[in-house]
Amino acid sequence: MQVNKLIYIALGLLISGCSSTDNSGPWRASVTADRFTDEVECFVSVAEYWGGDYLYTRQNHYYPYIQKKDGQLRVGLRSGGKFPIPVGDVKIRIDQNKAWDITVSETPADLKSIGSAMSPDYVNTLTANMDQKTKDMVESTIKNQQQYTAQMLSTFTAATDSKAEQILKELLSGKNMIYQTGGLPGLKSTVGEVQLNSSLQKALSDCGIN
Repeated sequence: MQVNKLIYIALGLLISGCSSTDNSGPWRASVTADRFTDEVECFVSVAEYWGGDYLYTRQNHYYPYIQKKDGQLRVGLRSGGKFPIPVGDVKIRIDQNKAWDITVSETPADLKSIGSAMSPDYVNTLTANMDQKTKDMVESTIKNQQQYTAQMLSTFTAATDSKAEQILKELLSGKNMIYQTGGLPGLKSTVGEVQLNSSLQKALSDCGIN
């Protein structure tokens, strides 16, 4: 049902040019579709400029984004350009409210984005002759390492659940947002800034995020 809903959203945005005629920005909804799985995703973000339903971003620059994926609300920063890079820990602040710190460790781990150096068959072979306690320990260690690697290499950093909801409430009632990355050595970004206006609510509606 969720996939079908997103497909309808995608078609609607494509027909309307991603609301290009009635949303002057800076916030817009963007739709992406996986060419292999046909999985459709919609997220809200800002960009250098928009072309239809596609956003154009710069390499080694970061952009705030909001998404609801698999029923989970995500709010944070994503890296732009043709070859996105890891984001690391981020700091955002809305108006004069207390700044929010969003860390890599709290970011959802998208294991599909990095694959796995150890296939399930390899892990099964590796643990075949182990007793159950040792097998569980080894499998847990491998799983935790894969999650840590996925988080460290993630091209987005995002808060989820109640924290994401609190940040989104501030965004919807705020007027200005500043943000910066600072979690990776030597890759601390300059401070970015974006206006908060009615385009945010419009983009959220276009993506079906209430």
